[in-house]
Formats: sequence, structure tokens, C-alpha cells
Amino acid sequence: MGEVVEDGSAIPPPRHGVDSEAQAIQQGPPMQMQYNSPSLSRNPLLLSAERNEDAVNRTQKSSQATNFLTPLGTPIRKAIQLTKLDPQDAWLPITESRNGNAYYAAFHTLCSGIGIQALILPVAFTILGWTWGMISLTVAFIWQLYTLWVLVKLHESAETGMRYSRYLQLFSATFGEKMGKLFALFPIMYLSGGTCVALIIVGGSTMKLFFQIVCGHCSAKPLTTVEWYLVFTCAAVVLSQLPNLNSIAGVSLIGAVTAIGYCTMMWMISVTEGRLDGVSYDPIKEEDNMAMIFSVLNALGIIAFAFRGHNLTLEIQATMPSTEKKPSKIPMWRGVKVAYLIIAMCLFPLAIGGYWAYGHKIPANGGMLTAIYQYHGRDTSQAVLALTSLFVIINAVSSFQIYGMPMFDDMESKYTKWKNKPCPWWLRSGFRAMFGYGCFFVAVAIPFLGSLAGLIGGIAVPVTFAYPCFMWLKVKKPKKYSLMWWLNWGLGLSGTVLSVVLIAAGVYVVIDTAPCKKAVASMQGYLEEVGHFAKLDPQEAWLPITESRNGNAHYSAFHTLSSGIGFQALVLPLAFTTLGWVWGVICLSLAFIWQLYTLWLLIQPHDSESGMRYSRYLRLSMAAFGERLGKLLALFPIMYLSGGTCVTLIMIGGGTMKIFFQIGCENECSVKSLSVVEWYVVFTCLATILAQLPNLNSIAGFSLVGAITASSGGAKAWLEGP
Repeated sequence: MGEVVEDGSAIPPPRHGVDSEAQAIQQGPPMQMQYNSPSLSRNPLLLSAERNEDAVNRTQKSSQATNFLTPLGTPIRKAIQLTKLDPQDAWLPITESRNGNAYYAAFHTLCSGIGIQALILPVAFTILGWTWGMISLTVAFIWQLYTLWVLVKLHESAETGMRYSRYLQLFSATFGEKMGKLFALFPIMYLSGGTCVALIIVGGSTMKLFFQIVCGHCSAKPLTTVEWYLVFTCAAVVLSQLPNLNSIAGVSLIGAVTAIGYCTMMWMISVTEGRLDGVSYDPIKEEDNMAMIFSVLNALGIIAFAFRGHNLTLEIQATMPSTEKKPSKIPMWRGVKVAYLIIAMCLFPLAIGGYWAYGHKIPANGGMLTAIYQYHGRDTSQAVLALTSLFVIINAVSSFQIYGMPMFDDMESKYTKWKNKPCPWWLRSGFRAMFGYGCFFVAVAIPFLGSLAGLIGGIAVPVTFAYPCFMWLKVKKPKKYSLMWWLNWGLGLSGTVLSVVLIAAGVYVVIDTAPCKKAVASMQGYLEEVGHFAKLDPQEAWLPITESRNGNAHYSAFHTLSSGIGFQALVLPLAFTTLGWVWGVICLSLAFIWQLYTLWLLIQPHDSESGMRYSRYLRLSMAAFGERLGKLLALFPIMYLSGGTCVTLIMIGGGTMKIFFQIGCENECSVKSLSVVEWYVVFTCLATILAQLPNLNSIAGFSLVGAITASSGGAKAWLEGP
């Protein structure tokens, strides 16, 4: 939420004499204190005695401050209707500590502004070429620096004294809460979560390279890539236990130093080793015009992805103290200027030097990091390669902390609003571990970065390039047709259009260039490498799932329909009562497409080239993650899903049997009605009798009957509903 304390505008004017001193005590603190929201203490309530003494000593100044504040007439105050300081800000990790300074701002900005995204900048040049590559990179740098300046200016309002400590709060205060959730919530959360996933992919892969360099001749069995992802995630989760944003300033400093180090080392190695033989700088041409257009747009998305971190700007500035005389925007902008001077000195040489050295031969996945090992792994000192890898790992772990902080803050805010008290340490640790390992599972499912970067960049475009311009127009209201009016409208609209086309291009590249197919192929190869079921188990012929293998597409449709349509569909309208039409339809459509995609994924690795078949979900999980990890992660959810569904079916079926008896018999039957529990027993007995059928194929007919009854029942309920 935006932050403001009571300004006393609703308090009647003091009477002369006795009431003047009492009124001075009741009046809110002067403007100088309004930016000093909760600091080091986790207690949101300031000592009343100190407040009263401070107010008495500055009664005359407070009257001037009251005249200075006119919040009730401002559009932001009307939009969010906040007139008091939110005490929960003292409990959340972003605003828990407010003793930041320009150095901290520079550290955080450098750590979030330089990183893995810079390594794939030369990949964009292979599509755009020298001229358009340099133009796009320069324009993007200037553009995002301007929008960063806009965000720094909008962080605190001189009229109301409010501070917007989170990007979403400023957007919601400007355009309304519904607009904020609709247009800003997903890009901000996706940018944080997607970046953390990419960090796990790069960090885990680099850990594997580092181990190969340092311990190439060790007798120890090397870990697989997925296992290195897990090692990286564990390190990131342990480090994420630091309580708040200011507490990770040292971590951000280390991350910034290592980022500068490996960026400099990479472009220097590439340049000193010279150009590769047969390097071409002609832009890569696609045979299909549509594919060429999307490739160009994806390259622009990669450049946009390089300039991320705007979703953290307000959060970083929120860690600073602010007064009327010394607002937080002064040290914040000072730190940002230094940080982005260093960022420019890293990104431009890396893009130019990398493209000059490798040209069209730069690897699409991994960019400079892969190129260094692929082309100079034997010529370059192993110590230099190991140090470069170590720098990448340290920077990835450090960047994970600052990009995960908005997610930590959001999860803890849900608890503080619900319980109205600080989040306990054990729950805070649980939230952060849950987020970290959730990113790990996504990283395992999507182990490609180059194609994904364009999509992440497209989603990040409005946060970085468009929304700040629109917020400036709404809040500052520049004179119509003035320079600032034209500038912000032009940049805002351009950023919006660019975002739409980049997202479309990113989705096209992810699907059409077959990274999904490569991921499935790599997963199949991995399963063949680590699977424990290389030979056909003779016991398969004795078990009900694999006893009969004469199924066909019809049987598959019957079973899928029977299991896919059921009682769970009956409660879908309840979700719409909370979400409404727009979000209800969006969520339902996304969930349908998502589960259809994951269903397709499960079908692909079922049969491998070596002849292995993974006939049970648990076996596939154990083959993919190892026996122990597979059982730990998948055994309980699978068994609980099967058993829990059967329990629910007994409850639904038994309850419906009672209703059916009441409808059919009404008051004419002399038979005593059974209780609900007795109907449960009747349903269970029928289910147990049918369960005597030997195997999965033998119940295909019952699945057909179940599918027909579920479809007809749902259609009848839908038709009779209106």
C-alpha cells in the first residue's frame, strides 16, 4: 500500500487558550516525519510518548505542514483512500528496515541490472546485425534509463506525503486496484519468478561446468544437470533466510562485483583470442517471412530482457529514510547513476566483443557462457575458466535473493493481513523454501534459456518501458501537447505495442523452433541414462495396469473422459462468484491449456528409443529425479490424489443415493430411510463388487458408461441452469 500518516486535515481548528496545547498534541507529526515510516523495529506502533513530545516541541511547524498538505483533493488519495500509515509495512521484508543509502541503492541496482541476461545479447545481434543491433541496444538503454528516472520521481508524493514502496502499489494507486491486478500483477510476479527460474538454470549448469573444470579427473561420480539445479536451489534457499532487503545489501555487493568480473573476463577472453575462422556478420535469414519477422522480434525481446530490474526500483528506494528536506529520490538517483554507468560499461563491450569474436556462431542457448567453453575451453587457462564460472554462480545466487524479495514480500503480506501480526520466522522460512523449490521444478520442466529470454523480455517490456510513462501522465498531468506530454505518450504507446508483438514472437519461437521438443528429447535421453528400468520387468504381466496391453484410442478416450469429467466440475461456478466473469474465464482457459500441455508432456516420454516404457507416474518421477527424490516428491501426492478422490466419490455417491431414494420413493414407501452413513456403505459395496474386474482394460466399458453419464449430467445441468 501507499504510505501516509494522518495530516490532521480532518481535525477542527484549535481554540485559543487551554485547547491550543491539547490540539497541538493531538495533531499529526509534521511533514518532515511523514516519509519516516517504520524502520528497524518490527513493532509497527511508535511510542506515543515520543510522538507527543515531538509534536509539542514543533507545534508552530506542524501548522505550516498542515497547510502544505492537501491530500483530500488529490486523485491518488481518492483512488486508494489511504489516510493512515499502514502498520503492516513494519512487518514485511521490503519495508521492515529503512536505513538504506545511495551505496545500498547502487549495490542492489547493479546486482539486478547486470547478470545472466547480458550473456545472450550477442545472440540478438546475429538476427539484427551490427547496425540495427547497436541502434536497438542504445535506444533501449536510454529509454529504460528515462523510465527509471520517472519511477524514482514518482516514489513519493510531495503533496500527500505518501510513499509507494512497491511497483504494484504505485500502479494501483494511479489506475485503480482492478486495473493494477489486471495489467501489472502478472508481469511483475512473472518477471520475478521467471528470472529466478532462469537463474537456477544458468547457476546449476555453470556449477556442473565448474565441477568438470576443477575436478575433471576425480573419481567421484558427477551429478546430473537436474541434481546441480537442486544444489543451486538449496544454496539460494539457505541464503534467502536473510530477513529483509537491507540485510542483503552485502550479498548484492558481492553479486555486483562478480557480475562485473565475469562480464569483463568474458569479453576480454573473446577479444584477445581473436575471431573464429569463417565468422560471418550477415544477419541470419529465415526461409519463411513469418519466421523471420518473429526472429527479429525475439531478438528485440532479448535486448529488452537485458534491461530488467524496474520492478525492483521502488522497492529499493523504499529502504531509504526520507524527509521533506532530504527526500529519498536524491540518494536513490545518485546511486542509480553510478550503477548504470557501470552497467553500460559491462553490457556494451560484452555485446560488441562477443558478436565480433563469434558472429553467427554464437550459441543460442547460453550465449557467451557456452561460447567461452565451446571455442576456448582448451586454449584458455583452466584457472581463468574456473574463476569465470565461479563468478557466474555467485552472481546467480546473489541475484536470486533480490529478485525473489517481491515474491517473499507478497507471500508474507497475505499472512499479515489475515492474522494482523508479523510472520513468524518458521513460516517465513517455509514461504521462501516453497518459492525456491517451486522455481526448481519449473527449471527442470523448461531447461532452455535462449528462446525463453525473448518471451520474458516481452512480458517485462510494459513494466520497464510503458507503464512508468503512463503513470507520469496520470500523476503529474503535464501540459497538453507539451514536450513531456508527447514524450510520455509516444514512449508509453510504443512500449505497449512492442510488448504485444514481442510476447507473440516469444511464444512463436518457444513453440516453432522446437525448444519444447528438444526439452522432451533431452528428458527422454536423461531417463534412458538414469532410469532404473532398463529391462522389462516380468512382474508387469501380473499387475492390473499392465496385465493387458490390447488397448486402443477408443479405450484411451473412455478412460480419459471418465476420469476428466466428474463431480469436480459441479463446483466451478463457485470459483466464478469470487473471480467474476473476466478473471473466471481467463483462469479456466489458462488452466485448461496448461493441463493439456502437461498431459502432452507426459505422453512423450512414456516410450523411449531404447524400448523402456514408464507405465506409472511414480516410476517416471523416480527415473527422472532418482529413486529417493522421486518417492519424496511424488509418492504422497499420487497416493493422496487416488485415495482422496475415492473418499470424495463415496461421499458424493452415497449422498446422491439418498437423494435419489427420497425422490423415487417420496412418501409412498413404508421402508425406513437409511442414514447417510448407511448409504455410504451401500455405495462402497457396489464399488467393491465392480472393483473385482481384473485390469484396467477390462473396465473400459464402465469408463464409457461413466463418461456418458458425466457428459449428459453436466449438459442437463447446464441447459436447465438458466
